[in-house]
Amino acid sequence: LRAAVEDQGVRFENERGGLRYLHAIAIDALGRRLALPIEVAADTLSITVPASFVAEAVFPLVVDPVISTFVIDVGADAEGSPDLAWDETSQQWLVTWWRQFSATDMDIWAVRLDAAMNPVEYPFTVDYTSDYWHMPKVANLNDANHYLVVAQVSVDGTAAEPTWIGGRIVYTGTGGGSGAQFDIERDGVVGLRGRD
Repeated sequence: LRAAVEDQGVRFENERGGLRYLHAIAIDALGRRLALPIEVAADTLSITVPASFVAEAVFPLVVDPVISTFVIDVGADAEGSPDLAWDETSQQWLVTWWRQFSATDMDIWAVRLDAAMNPVEYPFTVDYTSDYWHMPKVANLNDANHYLVVAQVSVDGTAAEPTWIGGRIVYTGTGGGSGAQFDIERDGVVGLRGRD
């Protein structure tokens, strides 16, 4: 894994993709904010909060960098749109992405990673139906010990087909399993129709 300093952050990458740590901010309980530099030396990443800010801060004090993933050369658009969420209880990431199955079928895959971004189990499917699931996003609700994976869905991915927002609960912990798929926003079923 290579590290490179870029504007307002650090990028870690290999030949398949990587992570960006950008725009770190210290925030105290009163909402006071301070932009922080993100530095890397050898194999250590550091974000330092100045002592003067800490001395005047009302606790709790949070350091919040923006973490994003990216993919390099996935080959003929076979995979894409990675997203990730952290679960504090299990100390694991859940990473999601789409994978092209056919011209009219795209599926959503996921994998759990430990805090050092090493896989803790094999990738698994969030959607492996004949519907076209695309552009996944994932969020974590630590109190309930699960993630919510959502995606834009259509019958076959063509512009003529209406789209809706589908979702699935993925439980935390290795081998945690998943709930049933459900509609979040779909014309005539629940809420408004999804994005066209």
